[in-house]
Parts: sequence; C-alpha cells; structure tokens
Amino acid sequence: MCARLRRDPALRGRIAAIVAPESGLHSASVDRLLWHWADGFAADAFLARATQLREDGARARGPIVIVAPSNLPVAAWTASLEALLLGLSVRLRPASGDPGGPRALQRLLAEAAPSLVGRLRLVEARRGDDSAWRAITSDAGAIVAFGGEPALDAIAARAPAGIPVRRHGPKVSLGLLRGGPGPQADAVVDGLLEDALLADGRGCLSLRALLVEGSQADAMAWAQALAHAAPAIRQRWPAGTLDPALLAQARLAAEADAVDAAIAGGVVVRAAGLACSAIATPLHRGLRLAQLGPGAGLLRLFAVPPGTDLAELLRPLQRQLAALVTPEVATWQAEPAASPLFYARCPPGRMQAPRWHLHDGVEAGTALFAR
Repeated sequence: MCARLRRDPALRGRIAAIVAPESGLHSASVDRLLWHWADGFAADAFLARATQLREDGARARGPIVIVAPSNLPVAAWTASLEALLLGLSVRLRPASGDPGGPRALQRLLAEAAPSLVGRLRLVEARRGDDSAWRAITSDAGAIVAFGGEPALDAIAARAPAGIPVRRHGPKVSLGLLRGGPGPQADAVVDGLLEDALLADGRGCLSLRALLVEGSQADAMAWAQALAHAAPAIRQRWPAGTLDPALLAQARLAAEADAVDAAIAGGVVVRAAGLACSAIATPLHRGLRLAQLGPGAGLLRLFAVPPGTDLAELLRPLQRQLAALVTPEVATWQAEPAASPLFYARCPPGRMQAPRWHLHDGVEAGTALFAR
C-alpha cells in the first residue's frame, strides 16, 4: 500500500481531494505529506518487532480505539495501520476540526489494501458525551489518543478501568546547525524550509526552531538565507487556508518576535514566504516551551555559544521533543547525552517522513499487546 502511494500520483491526488478542503492545507502540501508518510512507514520493521513480542509471550489486544487530532490529517494513520497489520480491529474517532483525515485513510485502504479496510470503522463521540465514549471504549483493548493535554486528560479520565491509554501530546521539533552557511547551504536551507512550511507549521514534526551553534552573525546569516529562499518554497507548496483567528495569532506572534529581538539585541528577518518572522537571538540558558509554542512564530533561530552542553540546554523540554533535523545526523547520533532526548533524527527535508519508532508502535507492549 505504501509503495503504491509513493509511486502513484493519481492515488495521492484522490486522497488529497478528501483531505485538503477540510484540513485547510493546500492540496500540493497534502500530496507531499502523503508521499513522506508512505516513505516513512516501515511496515516490515514493525511486523518483525511484533513477531518478536509474540514469541516472547505477548498477545495482541483489541479492538483499538484511536482518537485523531485536528491539526495534521496523517498523524493518526501510523497507529491505525499498526493495529490493522496486527490483525486488530480499529475504531477511529475523527476530530471535529478535521474529519477528512480518517475518511481519507478509509478510502486509501479501500483502494490499496482492501483486506484491511473491513476492520477500520469510523466512530463518533462528541466531547462531553459520556455515553458515546462508553459505547466505543467499554470493550476496547487500548486507547491511542492524539491532542492537547486537556483533551488527553479528559480521554484518560473517561477510559474504563484497566484499559491502557497511549497518549500523543503536543511536542516540538528542532534543528541544529553548526557555524554559518557553508558550500552546501542551499540544499540545507531548502530542506529546512520544507520541514518548516510544508504542513503550515502544524504537528510535532514541523520544524519550529533552529539552534545555531556559533555566533550571532552565524545565526543571522542562516536567517537571511532562509528568508531569501522562502518565497520559492512557498510557490512549490503554497500555504493553506487560515481562518481569521489563526491569521490574527500569526500577526501577534510576529509583533512579539520583534519586541523579543529588540530586547535581546537580535534582528527580525521577514519574508513573504514565511507565515511569521524568522528571528535570531542569543540564547545562553535552557529553552522554555513558551519560546517554541504557537505564539512564538513559525520559525525562530537561536544563537548558542560554541561548547554549550546541548543535553543540559534541552533538558527542560526532554518530554516534549519530537524530532531533530541536522545535516550532521551521524555526528548527532553519537552524542550520548543529548541524542536520546529525541524520538528521531533526520537530515533536512526528511522530518515529515517519520520512521515507525517515532510513534512507539514498535514498543507496542504498552498499548497493543498484553503480557
């Protein structure tokens, strides 16, 4: 199925036609996100690990209730497909803000994996409707939920006793650059902008901040390069439709960036292709989540003094980090202290193609298996 989705643009077009109108993402971006998702889902590796768990005495649970998020249509697809590949039935509850994502998965399975589609059922349960939640979870083997912390707390509170809840809360993805732009800077910038702009900054796999290990001048050089290249990237993957509230939030974030830059001695770089400003500011202490959240603008650059203990710098966010993008993937994987803070490490332009282990699916003992 994934191989067909990668090589068949007509199939991606049919799926994108379902996803784009209700998600607000541009159809070109959805097409690329579908390609990345299909390229990143490693079914063989997942099934090999599942076989090992069974040989160790684990047994599959079921049915699995999956609560989809509203910010990124493909976010719940991996968990759904994992359970289906294990032979389990899936009850997929769409988010009210993006009902197209689950319907698109159903259509994809019907076309490319008809043997699986019969075990995927879309279910409804509105917030606050306890009877509806009981109806879909009372006999569940596990609940896999995506969303903000208040929503996840509410889902966990409604879960029947003894049923595990696998939470996928809000996380952030970062980039790491060392020094200023070098000979390969154009390719690096192109990949970073795809990571940042492809999903309009949505989801935990959208690049939100860049740590530049170097001087303030190095950080500003990268900011200038990103701003220069952003309009061309936006022509390739145009921005989706933003509602007035999100547009107002983006404007306020850009104004806040300008104030922060003035206080810190940084400079704001603006470009038509960026939803908000790219900013380079010196960073000498640990990151705060507030600096990276929705109000922080789409992409920020922080100058980190050379020799900084990156593990210590990132430790305040250790439970909220998703992926790290860096041209020096091999070097970073050798970092014994900081590397485990991230689920995945990837080169620029590959952040939206997560491997199966990003979703903990391979360690399914906590949700899809019982000992």
